[in-house]
Amino acid sequence: GNWLKDWWLEFAYLRQRCSLVTNVSFFCTDSHDHFMVKSCEPDQVRRSSQLITGILDYKARVDSKTLMPLRIGGVVPVCMEGSDLCLGTTRIPGEAIDSLKINQALDGNGHIIIMVGTTLLKLPVLVGGKRIPTDRLEQGIREAVQLAESQGNSKYGSKAQAQPCVSLLTSQGRTEWAQHRKTIIESSAKNESLVADVENALFAITLHDETSKCPQNLDWYMRENLHNDGTRAWFDKCFTIIVYKDGSTGWHYEHTYADAPVPGLMCEHAMVYSHPSTVGSKWEIYKPPSVKMYQGGEIKPTLLNWDDGSLPTLPSMISQATASFQKLLSDFGMTAFHWKQFGQNAIKKAKMSPDAFCQAVLQVANLQYFGRPVLTYESSSLRAFEGGRTECIRSTSNDMVAFARAFISGASDDEVEALLRKATSNHSRLAKEAARMEGVDRHLLGLKIAAAVNGLKMPRLFETDAWNLQFECTTSQSPIVQEHLKVPVQLMTTGGGFGPVANPGVGVSYHSLPDRVYFCVSARSPTADKDCQRYKQHILDTMSRLMGLLGLGEESDRTG
Repeated sequence: GNWLKDWWLEFAYLRQRCSLVTNVSFFCTDSHDHFMVKSCEPDQVRRSSQLITGILDYKARVDSKTLMPLRIGGVVPVCMEGSDLCLGTTRIPGEAIDSLKINQALDGNGHIIIMVGTTLLKLPVLVGGKRIPTDRLEQGIREAVQLAESQGNSKYGSKAQAQPCVSLLTSQGRTEWAQHRKTIIESSAKNESLVADVENALFAITLHDETSKCPQNLDWYMRENLHNDGTRAWFDKCFTIIVYKDGSTGWHYEHTYADAPVPGLMCEHAMVYSHPSTVGSKWEIYKPPSVKMYQGGEIKPTLLNWDDGSLPTLPSMISQATASFQKLLSDFGMTAFHWKQFGQNAIKKAKMSPDAFCQAVLQVANLQYFGRPVLTYESSSLRAFEGGRTECIRSTSNDMVAFARAFISGASDDEVEALLRKATSNHSRLAKEAARMEGVDRHLLGLKIAAAVNGLKMPRLFETDAWNLQFECTTSQSPIVQEHLKVPVQLMTTGGGFGPVANPGVGVSYHSLPDRVYFCVSARSPTADKDCQRYKQHILDTMSRLMGLLGLGEESDRTG
């Protein structure tokens, strides 16, 4: 087994007491054409049922061990551990440490949670080992919407807003949410059963009451997927699909159980599986496993009607969660954009790694934004090893800093290019070392934890200022082009995003596509929205100058 696996889960995630929202969770977008052009299925409910079917197909492949294993570069196999945790996993809050609750519906019976307004509904998707057909899922979701909208007035609102917004409580700090959860489940047997219904669900799906507003308001769409107003996700769940009125979607993920490429594969599978252009085409997914379809009686949604009469403190709990959520977002900002003048094809033609090139751009942006070099974290996958998750690539190397300073100081183009090539070459070497488990951070973390759990004196290294520096810039590329390598980019997710780990700090997700580069920038600061725009401008200015310096835009494959 992997010596770090359990320690990483406990100390990197389960012991953290902060809110999951903007601190732990992340999101990914719909496939490009769905939210930037036009959804292939504009009917919100029908698109939901199609994606559910795609996810259940993925689950069937995982359960039957017929899921095609991934290979790095088509050669090196990666550990597929965690694929079975993509569905049915819930992070349960504890006052000192959280835990993971896993329900993989191995008995053949599984349900999902549908969120309409503040109303939660339970819908079966697997019965007796048989899958509910797509058309019956669609019918069940439509009935769920009708149930939610047919509610009368209550002290919380009317129609779909008539239920107390219990899901908002999951946005709190983990200790506060653990205390409130305990109060709820101890208030009555009914409330305990309702919490169990949510926590045992395979996943959640939210029917949003607005369109995605894309491409006109990309920032709004990204923020809806990550945090929205706190009411459109049960943030403990493994993932929530947010389906907008126009049929486009966003995917919100809880991070604890796996890193982005693992649920990203499931997301990609569902999107490609459900897209009409893939049916009967060369992009059709490889032969599916044998699946029995449910042909029995009616499949009805069940409205989760909270017993607030046994819970007189519920309104004050929700009020407290609302205030905490507003405070959480008061210093958080996010913006996303596509650089369309060139992409990975042009960068590769210039004989540089697209990832190293993007990291060089971010080092220039960091130097301009912070006014100094800052500790920068880039995640590297360790999935070439059993149970491997991530290692840290420390991007702020001497070579990167030398390039960034020369770039800003007005050095000649020849000097800037020479330093850029040296920095990117060195970064590629560091990235390869990290992927081979030759980085330093995970080994040192293991040393620190080993000393702590065995009651040994802490090595002096961990008391130094250098060790205790925060990663003021957290970065990750989003290479979720894994399984269907021959599928057009337009059918795949554009990328994703997450929040910074430091305050103040920035978080940057990027995804280099053949003809463009996607960036999502988040910031924590008293002026976070303005700071996001400032950091974005630094990226744009750097990309523009490098385009001219290297001639990157001359043969762009841009499609718009």
